[in-house]
Amino acid sequence: MSFLPLSVLYLFSDIARFFIYHVIRYRREVVRRNLQNSFPEKDLKAIKQIEKKFYRNFVDVFFEILKAMSISKDYITKHVRVKNPELLEKYLDQGKSLLVVTSHSGNWEWIGNQIGFSSKHHNFGVYKRLRNPYFEEFTKKHRERFGQLKTIEMNQVLRTLVRLKNQSNLVYMVADQSPRGAESDYWTIFLNQETAFFRGMAKMAKALDYAVIYAESHRVRRGHYEVVLQEIVSDSKSISEDEIIERYARYLETFIRQYADNWLWSHRRWKHKRKGLS
Repeated sequence: MSFLPLSVLYLFSDIARFFIYHVIRYRREVVRRNLQNSFPEKDLKAIKQIEKKFYRNFVDVFFEILKAMSISKDYITKHVRVKNPELLEKYLDQGKSLLVVTSHSGNWEWIGNQIGFSSKHHNFGVYKRLRNPYFEEFTKKHRERFGQLKTIEMNQVLRTLVRLKNQSNLVYMVADQSPRGAESDYWTIFLNQETAFFRGMAKMAKALDYAVIYAESHRVRRGHYEVVLQEIVSDSKSISEDEIIERYARYLETFIRQYADNWLWSHRRWKHKRKGLS
């Protein structure tokens, strides 16, 4: 199926979306609740419009990732445009390593590859290990197939990068994962809700003295994405962990309000509550 034209895969996507949304009703309650809690000012009609667009994007990404198993570097470059890649090289050419953080928006798999293509330095992608060993090996091989990006399992990141501290590194990671609600998490008001963020991203940036860049990605049209890079901090040691995460959260919230249907609303982002709050 990966060798079929993307236009044909989108026909399968339309069929799959009908069943997922109308028949199986995959996480409809989760998506609706997340949207209503995040946008209390919107009426039900507006919420449903975002919801339907989200499901189209959500299923499209699945088929785009399937397509990525057989496409070339040039194919991704034609479909993903990094608007200001010079921001990456500004730091890397000076020997400064970078942590590029993004979210579950657009097609984060294609975008990770294109950011790697935009840098001629050492590029790494952080991932969370899968339980199934077959899919673990398959996913790792798929993400590294172009040779410009090496993957590092989340629990091995700091140890690996400390060992490579004498070279210029670009590390790409999706930073809006849902923590387990531990006391060590950073809590803030995000989309009108008490929301926990992992501190790992900020801890790593400060420990390694990495600059932190936010990669905002949105769908321009079906199968085409644009990435805008924004500096969160150039000197991580100059500010606190909390401030790094807060700046990321504010960039992400601004993006979601502008491109609401691009974000992963089926994710149970608010399943954990802060201790002491009902």
